[in-house]
Amino acid sequence: MEHGVIVSGNKTDYEMYYDAVMADVKELRQYYPFSKRILIPSVKPGPIELDVIAVDAGYLEKTGATETDFIDEFSRRLHIVIPYDYQEKGCLVYGGKWIDYSSIPSSQKHFNDRLADGTLLFCVGVPQSFAKLSNVILENIKTADNMLTAYQLLQTGQTKTLNLISYKHGAKGCNEYDKDKKKYEG
Repeated sequence: MEHGVIVSGNKTDYEMYYDAVMADVKELRQYYPFSKRILIPSVKPGPIELDVIAVDAGYLEKTGATETDFIDEFSRRLHIVIPYDYQEKGCLVYGGKWIDYSSIPSSQKHFNDRLADGTLLFCVGVPQSFAKLSNVILENIKTADNMLTAYQLLQTGQTKTLNLISYKHGAKGCNEYDKDKKKYEG
């Protein structure tokens, strides 16, 4: 299946969307085994949602840890909403309720929003990066996983700066990404 918005005219092709998401989720589970689909019964089809514990399979294999080991103080739980055009615009990735938002300098806040309950909407990439990815869902979760780790290290004092590859929001971030892309593509 080609990358692209799964839309025909004004009508979304739910079957193509569902097939694409299920293929990506199958691969996702190889890396993040604690990934579950959330299916909300409805007459009208809606975006697929996932509940993911952002701990990779390699770490789980080394430690023998279980899902419940990662949902307390520095919870690794993420809630993912997969829009119909996720292959071009990315997913909505929510989590990190424990992050002390007020203690982070503005330049190091890589979030698009903070919900009333404290949950953050992570900024997981610039728009032009998503269409180049073979599995947008997996890459968005890897990015959020790295962000959770970086914020935990910062918040616990194990580092004084946020160690992330990141871009500014908006047009400035898109320009930064384009410059970096040229460096790596030659």
